[in-house]
Amino acid sequence: MMAKILCRAAFCLSLVFTSVAAAAPVTGDGGPVHWLTDDGTLLVYNLPAAVKTESGYVVGWTDSKGLLTVTEFDQNFEPLAGTKLRQYKKQDDHSAPALHVIQSGPLKGRILAATSHHRSQMFVYLSKSGRIEDGFDQVAKLDQRNTTYPRLVEFSDGYLRLLYRGHPDKNKFDFGILSSNVIRYRSGSIEIGAREDLLMTDGPGYVYPAMPRFDPASGGYAIAWGRLPRKEGGNIPNAWYDVFISRFDRENQPIAATRLDPAPMRALGFGAEKRVLGMLSPKKDGRSRLLLQIPKSRSGPLRNSEIYVATVDESGKTDYTLVTETVHPYYPLSAVIDPRDDAILASVAGRDGRIRIDRFMQNDSGGYASTGAITCSDKPLLPQAVIDGFLIAEEVEYYKAVRDFRTALFAVNMDHRGDC
Repeated sequence: MMAKILCRAAFCLSLVFTSVAAAAPVTGDGGPVHWLTDDGTLLVYNLPAAVKTESGYVVGWTDSKGLLTVTEFDQNFEPLAGTKLRQYKKQDDHSAPALHVIQSGPLKGRILAATSHHRSQMFVYLSKSGRIEDGFDQVAKLDQRNTTYPRLVEFSDGYLRLLYRGHPDKNKFDFGILSSNVIRYRSGSIEIGAREDLLMTDGPGYVYPAMPRFDPASGGYAIAWGRLPRKEGGNIPNAWYDVFISRFDRENQPIAATRLDPAPMRALGFGAEKRVLGMLSPKKDGRSRLLLQIPKSRSGPLRNSEIYVATVDESGKTDYTLVTETVHPYYPLSAVIDPRDDAILASVAGRDGRIRIDRFMQNDSGGYASTGAITCSDKPLLPQAVIDGFLIAEEVEYYKAVRDFRTALFAVNMDHRGDC
């Protein structure tokens, strides 16, 4: 590999890029891999992880030492400038920032960033200009101390919201809550409104939300989310991980909620948890579609899961379609959606023992099939984000725990596909 050093605004950023060693990821037909960093991780629940700007793309990550970095790349994913966002005392994979480019109003073009640890305060930052090299200012710190999973959402008229998961009791695992704060423009900067609680588990447990999807019919949005109950004392019971779709209007008032029917999954023999990865485009008949990951087994450092698309109507009647079996390190999720065409990118085991990221498309019969490998490696790979035609993924050196990991980030053009 080759290293390039960026030094801007008293901050030096080392990025690994271009030439790829034999054990590093390669594209299926030899297309270019663009290395972003040799020490950095994203989190699929902190969204968006990458955003498009006038000059190219901006990606934020956390490294194995707790440093948060935001970096700008051109339209070919060559680095332009990088800046330090925050230095935590300890590393935590949940601290990877969510990013958003403000689309309207006096702050148009400037970038918001939000970050927290597993259970800590949420910090909100605003770029000083539209140029990453000018750095960020901290503009807010939420009073609630038990937050994680930030999402930044902007409606078409510039109405901004920060959504996140929280726990009301800082001393124990209590009711899981999905909360939201309005973000307003005030006197040349940002003001965070009061917390509004959208969803709450009906007992001790966790909420696992996907990225909200706008609903043009109501002017609001829909959120797919999972509810994982916990026993007193923190042990996860042998219970079903319920999945719901909740709809809200623009002012966060609830419109409707639908619980997915778990009976078909029970018939297939699956129990325990189902993790919601995202929402696909609805069917023409109005039924919603969710991407789910079902953990299956663990062997050594890797874990096997199955990826399903759940199609659900307003009554909760649900059909489950298997996409693929996937392989990944313990804990991280291993599939993402390409919003351009609802393709699913998932890490799978190749016949030669290498790990691949394949692109899966729905065929005429309603099933899913791989259209080929986008990239592959001798090490585990995790798809993390899709922006335009690029997949951002991780090559995993090790991932022993949420505070003990080492991964490298790279981007690859998804038009380069073939046999790895």
